[in-house]
Amino acid sequence: MRRWEQCWTCQQIADRYLSFVQRHGSHSTKVTVVFYGYNSSPKDHDRIRRNNNSCCDRQIPPDVMHLTPETKFLDITYNKSELLRLISSTFRRHQIIVEQCDDDADSSIVDAALTAADDDAVEVRAEDADVFIMLVHNSSDINHPVFVTTSKGSYNIKKIRDALTEKQRRYLLFPHAFTDCDTFFAITGNGKMTLFDRFCAGEIDQHVDTSYNVNATKDEVIRAGIRIFQYIYRPPGTSLGELRYRIYVLEEGSCRTNQTGFFTTNRWCSYSTISTCHLLNP
Repeated sequence: MRRWEQCWTCQQIADRYLSFVQRHGSHSTKVTVVFYGYNSSPKDHDRIRRNNNSCCDRQIPPDVMHLTPETKFLDITYNKSELLRLISSTFRRHQIIVEQCDDDADSSIVDAALTAADDDAVEVRAEDADVFIMLVHNSSDINHPVFVTTSKGSYNIKKIRDALTEKQRRYLLFPHAFTDCDTFFAITGNGKMTLFDRFCAGEIDQHVDTSYNVNATKDEVIRAGIRIFQYIYRPPGTSLGELRYRIYVLEEGSCRTNQTGFFTTNRWCSYSTISTCHLLNP
């Protein structure tokens, strides 16, 4: 989609989004747009203070000419929210269903797609890998085909699920939950696909299964999480704190300290594994 022109009115910007959705949804009998939430943050004004390229909070009257550059305007959470209000009302006037989430929209997108698949085939347009993973995981009982279309192509969710082994289907959500549902999160260089392959290798099944066990105690979940992290980092039986200290000494000795690459602590491991258990067993 082409970037905004600074001479456009706010309504022209909203109409631009409308034409984009209408073009891609022209073959559909019903179109639903799910927006991520942009709640105001106390950090917004601090970000303005630090970044000279940001702008202040803006009102969005439809007929007022927009003079602020797009990137500068959207840097502020309040401005995103106000623009979404205008875009949403524009969509609704043209019989496009709009769902506005309070925060992350992944679950809402998946719910809307699976509900619609009860009546007809569904196409989901999203670049988010987590939406893709959640749809594959939950597509066992859908009545009609669900396709996910990205910039790389269109994929039949049911066919992908059918091609997975039983263990791959069971463990599909585990890397997603274990990395805190963040597409860009990696555990010291181990991304979701790397972790998925390692979890399905069969070497730590009993520890992964503990996270799926609704009857597991808090201590059992934490112990299993520590074993999983030790498996990822390879030296079994070594405490996470000791591993972290070793890499810190190594980094200091080479004068290239980078704390983002350090191994996790036992405390963070406890939080992560308990959070994973809750996500897998809502």
